[in-house]
Amino acid sequence: MLEAISRGRVAVFDDDIQFIRLVERVLKCVNIDIEPVTTPNVEEAVRVVSCGGCQAALVDLYMYGDIRGLQMVEELRHNPDTAELPLIVTSAAHRELGRRVSFLVEHHCSVLLKPFSIDDLLNRIGIPSASNSDAISVLAAPGQLHAVNPGTGMQPHDSRRKERSSNMAAP
Repeated sequence: MLEAISRGRVAVFDDDIQFIRLVERVLKCVNIDIEPVTTPNVEEAVRVVSCGGCQAALVDLYMYGDIRGLQMVEELRHNPDTAELPLIVTSAAHRELGRRVSFLVEHHCSVLLKPFSIDDLLNRIGIPSASNSDAISVLAAPGQLHAVNPGTGMQPHDSRRKERSSNMAAP
């Protein structure tokens, strides 16, 4: 686990804008800003992260149809400004991550398998568990990520909230 980041900045290296925005909304709730990194150019991405004042980085394994995350990890570790930066590799490619365990261990990476819960994300960056009535889970659907409140099963600002709440009344 990483040392807790308060009012810090986390780089998010991913080509999925919806994922980046979801992470941004979640981390904003705990006063952490993000530095979105969507460029396919790894050298440029490392420059953005090293100049962005980031305390950690989420690195997607696959970007733009290629395993760019591993190259990103190597470049971040070779750059003196980011060599000690805590790296969290995120991916739904569980088998590929399994094949890369020695690489990830050698480069001191944490792994966060997609889909993951918000609590898992927060715990990886050193924020104590957020399990309470406002906890949100990240659920993967084909091509989409949705934030869903596990207590109600509804997305935030769900128009069905009142209707469902009245249907859940005790008999």
